[in-house]
Amino acid sequence: MTNKLTNKKALAVAVDVVSDYDGFTFAYEGNEYDLREVVAKLEGMIAALDNKAASTKRKPTAKQFENEGFKAKILDFLRANPNHFYTCTEIGKGIPELNDLNNQRISALMRGLKDDSLVEKVVEKGKSYFSAVVVEIERGGD
Repeated sequence: MTNKLTNKKALAVAVDVVSDYDGFTFAYEGNEYDLREVVAKLEGMIAALDNKAASTKRKPTAKQFENEGFKAKILDFLRANPNHFYTCTEIGKGIPELNDLNNQRISALMRGLKDDSLVEKVVEKGKSYFSAVVVEIERGGD
C-alpha cells in the first residue's frame, strides 16, 4: 500500500531535492533566482501548512458548549436514581432544560456519554435504556 502524497510531503521532497544544489542559480521567465531563496520559500510554505493544521484545534462552538451543559444535567438526573433505566423520551421529559430537544438530539447526547463510559446502555426489544455508571471504590482494609 502506498502512502498518500500530501502537500506537506511534496514540499518536503522538493526541499530535499533543491537543497542538493545549494548555491546554484537558475533562470525562470526572464528572472534569475538563487536556489536558497526557493528553499526558504518552500520551507515557509511547509510552516504555513503546519500552522493551518494547528489552528484547526479551536475552542468549542456555542452548540458544543451548550451540549456539555445538557450532558451535565443528564448525568445529574441519572445519578439521582442510579438503579433506574430511562429511555431518551423519559430523560427529555424528566429534565426541564431538555423539554425543547427532540429525541434524536437527546440520543446523540446519550451516545456521547456512553462513549465516554459515563452511562450504561441496555437495548431491550429494540428500545434503548440508559442508566448512570456506578463506580464502587474499595478501601484498603484496616
